[in-house]
Amino acid sequence: METKTKTTPADESHPHSIFGASGAKRWRLCPGSVNLIKKAKAAGQIPEREESEFAAEGTEAHNWAEKVLTGQVPIQEVPEEFRLHLEGYIGHCSAIAEMAIASGGRVYNEATVPLFYRPQDQGTLDFAAVTKNQIHFVDLKYGVGVKVDALDNEQLAIYLLSLVAMLEIDEMADFPDDMPVSLAIYQPRHYSFDGEPDTWETTVRDLKDFGIDIEADYQKAKDAEGVETELNPSNAACQFCDVKGVCTARARRFLDPMIDFEDEVAPAIKAETSDTLTPEQVAFFILNGKAIKKVLDDVEKQERARLEQGGTPHGVKLVAGNLGPKKWVDEKAAETFLKGQLSVDERYQPRKVITAPQAFGKLKTKAGELSTIAKAKLGLLDEEAAKKSKTECLFHRAIGAPALVPADDERPALNFATPADDFADEPDTGDCELDSLM
Repeated sequence: METKTKTTPADESHPHSIFGASGAKRWRLCPGSVNLIKKAKAAGQIPEREESEFAAEGTEAHNWAEKVLTGQVPIQEVPEEFRLHLEGYIGHCSAIAEMAIASGGRVYNEATVPLFYRPQDQGTLDFAAVTKNQIHFVDLKYGVGVKVDALDNEQLAIYLLSLVAMLEIDEMADFPDDMPVSLAIYQPRHYSFDGEPDTWETTVRDLKDFGIDIEADYQKAKDAEGVETELNPSNAACQFCDVKGVCTARARRFLDPMIDFEDEVAPAIKAETSDTLTPEQVAFFILNGKAIKKVLDDVEKQERARLEQGGTPHGVKLVAGNLGPKKWVDEKAAETFLKGQLSVDERYQPRKVITAPQAFGKLKTKAGELSTIAKAKLGLLDEEAAKKSKTECLFHRAIGAPALVPADDERPALNFATPADDFADEPDTGDCELDSLM
């Protein structure tokens, strides 16, 4: 199996770029962010980015996957905590690799390629296979939190277009416009993962057309270097932006409307207008509350990090935190000590049954082995089979509190008419049936 193994973006030796593929959504949507990030870093307003434990974990996962796929180690040598999540990814890539090699194709593992729109910068493909009839690209996302979708994913498109451009230039390869291309995100630890990667099926031509738009946006962002350019804050553009914690444009997008921004969508809040909030202002707070809180949280997080790295205090400072709750240093030693001080009932907490979600998590891999009665207790049978089992389901799901959504949401509004309006003309029927309360 032919491979080109280089550094990954998480490695210290890997070249980082403000125009890199991982930041494409930011510099495409907000070209002015490029200049603002540089200015803020020069002014010491942005703390140095430190590799988190999650990034380190992701790097280690990629390293183990590469070692197995390139035959350096058998999968049995991968630590269990990684093997549990990587087996599916490795199996998926191995199947594609075998098919590619059998047809005379080429396979790339953690291969570094020059970016097609900016050759002086590089990107790393987790896994790719190129044959005469199709191109496959699989990107391993080891994170648990944010789900990453494959469709129209800039990072995937940039990496694969960069591989195509490299092969076209260096090896005079020819890729027909209608050649199928498969770009996949393999995110095994996300709660929604069902064992199959999220895949974007397209063609070389469509991908190159997407690349034309990406390159045009890169030129706009590049031209914005060193000049004052309008900033376009948005949830997508700001999500991973280095300067989001001190960006005035982002704060103004949510905070200024409360003060002096006259707009129907974000109505101004002025003392001379009314002593109480208008219905439009109430709606604004409700619909934007989470985004406003996110701005405030990011400001605090970024200032905290700056001060922790030795930055000069301006208006706020860090002081020692309050003492947390008492915790045993050694639970075994504590248990031994308490045996001579307290009775059994006093020194132990009562046992508590695990929650329904915890039970489902433990039992989901054994669903095929469960008896009909067990399935009925877990609510896994259809209505007819459940009735035949004559077994009560052990869990229920309470309906959450009514949710506030925009007025144009497609879901019907709840009717909260007064009891007098609802029942004034209805006769008293006495005790109601159980079904009417469900």
